[in-house]
Amino acid sequence: MIDKGFVTYILKDKIKRYQAVDPTLILNSYKEREQKFEDILPQLKSLQELSEEKQQAEIYEGTKGIM
Repeated sequence: MIDKGFVTYILKDKIKRYQAVDPTLILNSYKEREQKFEDILPQLKSLQELSEEKQQAEIYEGTKGIM
C-alpha cells in the first residue's frame, strides 16, 4: 500500500505511525486500471476468436487410468 501511495507514515520516537491517504485516490487508481483494461479488451477478444482449437481432456479412473 505504501508503494502505491495509499498509505504514508512518519517516524516519531523511532516508531512508524501510519496514515491512510484520501480514499478518492484509491478510487482514481482503480478507474485508471479499469480504463487500461477496457482499452485492450478488443485485442484480447480478437485473439480469443483466432484460437479455433478447443482444449479437451479425458480422465480415467481405476485400472484403466493406470494403463
